[in-house]
Amino acid sequence: MYRAIAAVCLAAGLFLAINHPLAPVVCAASVVLWAMVVWRWPSVWLFAVPALLPVMDFLPWTGWITLAEFDLLLLATAAGSYWRLAGLPPAPVAGRIPRSVVVLVLLAWIVACLRGISDAGGWTFDWYAGYLDAMNSLRIFKSLGAAVVLMPPMADLFRRDGERPWRTLAAGIAAGLLLVSLAVLWERSSFPGLVDFSTRYRAVGPFWEMHIGGAALDGYLALATPFAAWALLEARGRTAWAVAAFLAVVSAYACLTTFSRGLYLAVVVSLAVLAWLRLRPAGPVREPGALAGSVRLFLAAAFLSLAQIAFRWSGYRGAALLVVAALAMMTINAWRKKPWWSAGWRTQGGMVVTMLLLVEVVAVINGGSFLLERFGDGQQDFRGRVAHWSKGVATLKGYADWMLGKGLGRLPSWYPQQDKRHELPADLRYASEGGNGYARLAGPPGNKFLAGSFGMGQRISGPLADRYVAAFDVRAFADTPLNVTLCDNYLIYEARCLGVETLVKAAPGWQRVEVELTGRPLTPIPWYSARQTVFSFSVLKAGSTVAIDNVSLVGGGRQWLGNGDFSQGLARWYLSGESYFIPWHIDNLIVELLIDQGVIGLIAGVLFVAGAMRRLSAGEARRNAAAPFVAAALAGYLAVGLFASLMDIPRVAFLFFLLCWLGWLLPAPATRNSSAG
Repeated sequence: MYRAIAAVCLAAGLFLAINHPLAPVVCAASVVLWAMVVWRWPSVWLFAVPALLPVMDFLPWTGWITLAEFDLLLLATAAGSYWRLAGLPPAPVAGRIPRSVVVLVLLAWIVACLRGISDAGGWTFDWYAGYLDAMNSLRIFKSLGAAVVLMPPMADLFRRDGERPWRTLAAGIAAGLLLVSLAVLWERSSFPGLVDFSTRYRAVGPFWEMHIGGAALDGYLALATPFAAWALLEARGRTAWAVAAFLAVVSAYACLTTFSRGLYLAVVVSLAVLAWLRLRPAGPVREPGALAGSVRLFLAAAFLSLAQIAFRWSGYRGAALLVVAALAMMTINAWRKKPWWSAGWRTQGGMVVTMLLLVEVVAVINGGSFLLERFGDGQQDFRGRVAHWSKGVATLKGYADWMLGKGLGRLPSWYPQQDKRHELPADLRYASEGGNGYARLAGPPGNKFLAGSFGMGQRISGPLADRYVAAFDVRAFADTPLNVTLCDNYLIYEARCLGVETLVKAAPGWQRVEVELTGRPLTPIPWYSARQTVFSFSVLKAGSTVAIDNVSLVGGGRQWLGNGDFSQGLARWYLSGESYFIPWHIDNLIVELLIDQGVIGLIAGVLFVAGAMRRLSAGEARRNAAAPFVAAALAGYLAVGLFASLMDIPRVAFLFFLLCWLGWLLPAPATRNSSAG
């Protein structure tokens, strides 16, 4: 049985790999090699999968929406893990998931997936399927499906190897958090600037799923932030601790500069849960000589007040002077024969990290106006969210919808029928006539205010030219203004642009259009910058659709675009917008589950998560060293889910489900020790 599962996963991984739009040979070789690595070193995937999770999706380069490179990683991991399991004797039983829980949750998701496929008109396979197609249901289902497939290998590792698998998994999540935090720093340094907290810019990091908005970054940071605390608390040696301290500081910056009120709440909730579970009587005993918790709290509050005063007095200089003065006092204390407080390096380092975190908070609050605007709009924003949830629930029609849901991923298709003002602003599809492929780009069906807010684009790379000329074949059945641009861009925010608006005349056949892009010249992009140059089309008239083919962009004596003739489908092309994402996300986890899976699916999900949380906080796993961190991560994710959709982000939802399964599987310490010995 295990070898059959391994063979199916390997075959599926190779099938996806050889059809990769950019590097099929490299992907296929990587799938085979990684499966062999996992078979030889079975626990390595517990680090590699969460560490690589944030960076294993290249949507803006491939055009894949329902599929991703992360799927290749998971399939290869499953292939290697199950092939290994086939040759091993059964492991001692530790934590056990009731079969009823697995069956109920999996059945609810399968039914919702099938209903979504049926609602989309039946199953059709398309490498470049979008959010209105049947494959969108599969896109959402694969997060739970992959976690279920990897549950037996993960359980086996935890049963055989004691604490080692947990440390490996936690280190992997911490490494992924570091990658995401550095990506946010890289992005912000290239656009608004690291200390510009007034520009209305919200980072997306490496989560390209946010080309249609969403809370991928918020959800991930809520899940992963407790593992920055784990890295600090469990670091062995000063070098490891210094790396963990750096992670704490940069991840705090990433959280603060999302300007997400939901994430702020989630971080507070997760850290409160972590502190409660670790400091209760059953938790670890405080090390002798350390500062008492109440004293630490008082010092932190005093420093926060001083930092606020210093920042208002002299901005960043004042805050820097305060930090220097505090460091000088700590240095003096370390050299005193009778120090004022414990001079242990962990205590001293902890105080430095705390100071830096508090300075970051003060800087974001006082260094710009965007955060204050966000909180000032809170009441109005909440009323809008309630109306949004109500319209989403109104898509449920009849008993079957209420019990079983509309189907996974069907919200973008049904929501515009409840609110014509918030219809989809654009649609991009591949079409073919007589063997010739082309792209069909549509504007909003009726809302003229949404026209031009979304477009199809392709990233280009290389030194900039002084002059660009775009040429393309186009067909339209009504006079349609078309915007052609070349912009500095990361994902959903444009900076400087060249462009031209051209009117496509109605005609039954294809017509060739050639335009020169004009405007303020683009500046060269340094090699270290996160800025990208994106060529794009957008339809500027509601109710209009254009067919586009044989696209070229010539500048500096070279052709910049790939797959301009669409011979590879929509490879390299993707749809993105800037500030309008309402029809794609219902912005509440409970409402999202209700719409997608109905009352039955919602109940199954609540029982599944509540059971894991109960086992971690009050059940047999509560004394396990991993329990506080896993419970804190789940609590933070659920807190973000109060104001965000989270199941429509497969990579992040996969990590959530993996930690939920871990909550059910973690052994009690006694069982763990006996199996390890």
